[in-house]
Amino acid sequence: MLAVRERMEEVSAGIKAELGDAPWLGVFTFGEQGVPAGGEAKHGNLMISCTMFSADKL
Repeated sequence: MLAVRERMEEVSAGIKAELGDAPWLGVFTFGEQGVPAGGEAKHGNLMISCTMFSADKL
């Protein structure tokens, strides 16, 4: 969020454009560590994570 602070309205509007009226929670982390396909650890910086909530049963 520190890198996009001045553009938070754009970030929110972009997520809302994709999710519509669905409630969501955004989390800004300092970067994620993970092992994608290929087996080599990678670092993803400036990630925006989003969790969407639904009353629908799967």
